[in-house]
Amino acid sequence: MLAAILLNSCKQDEGYVVNGTVKGVENGIVYMSKRIPKPKQWYCDSAKVVNGEFVFKGVLNDDPQMVSLVCNDYDSPKDDFFCVMSFFLENSKIKVVYDKEKESLQVEGSKSHDICEGIEKEHQALFKGYKSAGTKAYKARKSKDSTALELARKDEEKALDGIRKLVKKNLITKENRNVAAYYFYEYFGQRSWQERDEILKELSEDFLSNIYVKEINEDVIREKRVVIGSKAPNFSLKDTSNTTYTLDQYKGKYLLVEFSSSWCGWCKKEIPYLEEVYKLGKNKPFEMITINLDKKRELWVEDTRKENLPWNVLSDLKAFDGIAKEFNVHGIPQIYLLSPEGKIIEKGLRGDNMIAKIKEYLAVK
Repeated sequence: MLAAILLNSCKQDEGYVVNGTVKGVENGIVYMSKRIPKPKQWYCDSAKVVNGEFVFKGVLNDDPQMVSLVCNDYDSPKDDFFCVMSFFLENSKIKVVYDKEKESLQVEGSKSHDICEGIEKEHQALFKGYKSAGTKAYKARKSKDSTALELARKDEEKALDGIRKLVKKNLITKENRNVAAYYFYEYFGQRSWQERDEILKELSEDFLSNIYVKEINEDVIREKRVVIGSKAPNFSLKDTSNTTYTLDQYKGKYLLVEFSSSWCGWCKKEIPYLEEVYKLGKNKPFEMITINLDKKRELWVEDTRKENLPWNVLSDLKAFDGIAKEFNVHGIPQIYLLSPEGKIIEKGLRGDNMIAKIKEYLAVK
């Protein structure tokens, strides 16, 4: 009996307890959202606010990670969230206090959060500079001011270079690396694979399993597989009549591969350009396929019937987790051109540029 109590006590100590206070709110609900790669849903837990207080309990099976708490009081519309409390969650007793009027947050008990605050305080000018440059770039794009946009981008790259050095320095410091991993993902997760690979090379093998680093590392590995000149991933896909098609069937011809879906508006806008490409490829060593990324067969079938494209529309019904993942597709439309030998020779083709490229390869005037 005593052993069971002690075991249960140890298990509780291994987890986290977040005791929260929201000043300015009596009753409501708080949602916890993990700021991690590819979360399954926008929030992972919720807690009632009673007399201005709430509690979250659980066990974090991964490294410390950034979370956000968003609050809604019962007097507000259901989707009206008035505050965001972001901090590093780890298996410890954590206290958070949010003041609605002052829009201020205090966090105690999270070592990772203390490290994060320390880094941001020490390098305050650097982070502010990056944020300011981003705001200027957004305004310049909106006003179509190319000169201002170029200057803002230069400032952004300058600040990002400083953040890159900061990330590299802290990723190799055991005490700080979990926080640095979040910065790596937040600031460099969408940068070129070469840039991310440069940072990854600095890391020890054991840290590649970190929740932020793992996603970046796996993405870089996939991206290396689909660089220009590499052999395209093989596939075995079916059309709506259940006929199977493989990459080998297209050997000896150029193959344009478009990733699309029924719900993608930008994909629909690309269809007129694709139809023009199809006409260019007639009586040439050229084929086209669309790979549909719907998960539900009925959506794929209905979209294929509706669009009535003259080329094959194939699917594995795995959305972004099947062949799309092998081609490292994150957003659609994504269009590749493969050589007659099955190698990737172009990617990211769109619109008039795509038409010009196809004309070039097919020697069409």
